[in-house]
Amino acid sequence: MRVELDHGPIRLERRQIVRILEGAGRRICVREGAVWITEASEPGDIVLQPGSCYSLKRDGLALITGLDASVVTLN
Repeated sequence: MRVELDHGPIRLERRQIVRILEGAGRRICVREGAVWITEASEPGDIVLQPGSCYSLKRDGLALITGLDASVVTLN
């Protein structure tokens, strides 16, 4: 599935993964559900709940995985 990352909220099903390449500085915010973020070359992973945000630190590959059915935005 191809997801357009620049237009509106992104809906993720449980266990669905979105790949982001070269995303340094992009801000991921959770509106509903929960997501797990893994970012290449970063020592730890991030779990976000509704109302929380995270800015990607590096270019390269980042994965956003829906822990539940989730809605996220990328800025």
